[in-house]
Formats: sequence, C-alpha cells, structure tokens
Amino acid sequence: MTFVRPDGSPLQPEIADALTGLELPKGEQPISIVCALRDRANTALRRAGWVASVQIPAQEISGGTLQLQVVTARIVEVRVRGSAGPYDSILRDRIAQIQALDPLNEKKAERLLLLAGDIPGLEVQLSLRPAGTRQGEVIGELSLAFRRFAVVANVQNQNSRLTGRETGYARAEIYGLTGLADVTYVGVSSTADFREQIVAQAGHIMGLDRNGTTLGGRFTYAWSRPDLGALDLRTNTLIGGFDLARPLIRSLRTNVRATGGVDYVDQRSVVRTDGGSVPLTLDKLRIGFVGLDGDYRTVRYDGRTAFSVASSLQVRKGVDILGSSDSGFADGRLTSRIDGNSRALVVRASVDTVIGVGPIFSLAGQSQV
Repeated sequence: MTFVRPDGSPLQPEIADALTGLELPKGEQPISIVCALRDRANTALRRAGWVASVQIPAQEISGGTLQLQVVTARIVEVRVRGSAGPYDSILRDRIAQIQALDPLNEKKAERLLLLAGDIPGLEVQLSLRPAGTRQGEVIGELSLAFRRFAVVANVQNQNSRLTGRETGYARAEIYGLTGLADVTYVGVSSTADFREQIVAQAGHIMGLDRNGTTLGGRFTYAWSRPDLGALDLRTNTLIGGFDLARPLIRSLRTNVRATGGVDYVDQRSVVRTDGGSVPLTLDKLRIGFVGLDGDYRTVRYDGRTAFSVASSLQVRKGVDILGSSDSGFADGRLTSRIDGNSRALVVRASVDTVIGVGPIFSLAGQSQV
C-alpha cells in the first residue's frame, strides 16, 4: 500500500511519519479491506492532530499494490471580524503562524489560538470553511472581541470575628496599556468598619514572546488591627515580587506551566499604648521560588465536566540578602516565630480532583503537603 498526494507527489514528511506503522493484512483479502485500510489511515492522522482525509482513487489493483490519496488542509486566507485593539501587531503574528501550518495540524493551531485567547481582554474564535479552489484549501474566519477594562467586586462574611467578619473587595483591570499582551490591575479589600483589616494591591503582567511567556510585578500593602479588647495590636505588611511563567503544554484538555520568581516580605507588629507604641515582632523574608502546575479535564456530551484534576508543585528557598531576618532574637529583633528559619527550603504540593456525578452533583477532593 502506498500513499500519495492528489497530484501524485510524495506525502509531506510529517504526514508520512503519522502513517508509518499501519498494520497491513497479508495474503488475499476481500475488496472490503480497502475501506478498512482507509479508515485506519484516517484514524492515525486524526490521532496525530492532522486535518486531513484519506481517499480511494479509481484504480485497478493489478500488481497487488493499493494506492491511497491523502488530502491535507491548508489555510490560504484568514478573514478577520472585529478588532484586536492595541494587540493588532500580536494578532498579525499569530495569523502568520497559523497560515504557516502546512499541512494544518489541529493541535498546533489549537495551541496558537489558546495562547491568543490568553491575552488579557481579548477573545478569539476561529472557524474553517472550504475555499472552493484546490482540494484541502480552506479559509479561516477569525472572530475577535476586545474589552479595554473590567471591574469585579464582592462581599463576604466568612472571616473570623477578630479580623472582621464582613469584608468587601473590589478590583479594576485595564488591558493593553503597552500593547504587549498586558494587564494592569489595582485592588482594595476592607472590613466593614474600615479598621480591622485593609489590603491594597497593584500589579502589572505583560507578555514577553510568542510562546506565551509572561513577566509580572506585584505589590501588596496591608494594615491589620484585630479586635483583641484592651490589647491594641497593629500589624503592617508589605509584599512585593516578580513572577515569570511559561506554558509548556496548552490545549483544551491539558495544560502544564512552569513558573519562577521572587518574593520580598516585610511584616512589622507593634502594640499601641497611651505613651506611643512598643515594637513586638519584625519579619523580613527574601524568597526565590520555582514551580510547576498543570491540569487535565474531560467533558461529558452536554459540556459539563466529567473529570478534572489540577496539581501544583513549588520549591521555595529563603536567601540572606536585603536585610532578611535572623532566627528568633539573634539580631535584637524578635520574629513572629522564634523557631522560624528565614533561609529554609520549603516544598509545597497540592492536588484537586473533581468527578461529575449525574447532571447536578459532583464529588471534589483536595490534598496538600
């Protein structure tokens, strides 16, 4: 059995590799085996992600060799509907990458589209239709929707009474300030009395390359004054850091991402008195970390989740730079944990699983170490 393109030329190397290893029957076979071989070849191509079709041309099998034609898809034109806003240059690059997929591979195209959809504020959908010219040539219709900003807010009463049970949170995001697949955000959280706990945050995340790598900077400052009766304990916390992330696998079902970054943490607690304030604890942590996280899910016929699992692994290491705290009372200032080690090596791991049961129920489990 041999495979050729509709014009009789040899197959592209990627297509030929996908068809290598097909089991061929030996000896005399009924004519129905021709259709079975075609179906096996189509299955092999589909499993490898190729958008292709195997056809049986009219022929006379006189020499004992069956010839099948493989028609592969290629996007010859992309028509864009909608606006990409400040991401126009990024989108043109994505379109060029998709059009360069010859032959067209569903898995590679899916990754490119999902990475485009990961750009903050941008929604992307691609549909294909025959071009009406040569076999396998298709036209891609790309639908775009861009929003400049988003605002989210919520109120909850699940905190402890010491730190304020009722808490409100609001966050505003602005997309595309620099046109580098970026999002800038600010947020604030406060207890109902605007006293027991207030948290303010700001940050910026931007894309670095066409593979979805992002770099983000973040800053958080919190004021805490828990209700401890006569004890007026106040804590100020500053957290800053940078995060680098890169998607290793990006698909509808499976995602794996590598991360790394640094944390800068200062936390100071004092006790206020009529005569002023008395320092209580001071923690200064300088941390570097690397991690790997991923998820996998399957869906039912109605689109609901049948099974999903998400896991993460992170390794964190404290370093002795920028005035990080010594343990206990070694530097004349007490840390919040006397036996704590600001240079410790910490490994964190978690697994979350959801199993769909029936149309409205699901089972969920979580494990952390």
